Amino acid sequence: MQKTLPTIHIKLSWLWYLPALFIDCVLTYPLLRWTVRRSKGIAFDPLVDTGIIVHQMVTLAIWGAICFLLVTKDNFGELLLVPSIYVLAGIMFCFYTFQLLINTRDGAKYSMWIKLIGPCGSMALNLFKTQSKE
Repeated sequence: MQKTLPTIHIKLSWLWYLPALFIDCVLTYPLLRWTVRRSKGIAFDPLVDTGIIVHQMVTLAIWGAICFLLVTKDNFGELLLVPSIYVLAGIMFCFYTFQLLINTRDGAKYSMWIKLIGPCGSMALNLFKTQSKE
């Protein structure tokens, strides 16, 4: 198992899109559920909405543990994948916060912040991708 797992991505490189799609869905599902609740005007429910946030945190923690423990080649997990999880967690935190603020007085301006955070977060995450090629 220790010989196979660090290099499994090389053997499955032609299927790169399938795990990327799965990971994207798993990581963004709580944010999507949160967004749907906010767009329907459902008031903040401490039980449901806190559960959504906890689900997001647990998912990111599990993904971070996988990146740290299983990707051992050249300390790739420690140096690039785990810090990118921190960046992703920061992006998600901003999304959740600004969506709560949209329904406040003069809250429409926060929708523009959400539109700005998405591309900035994407550029930040791409920095980790370019560092891994060096």
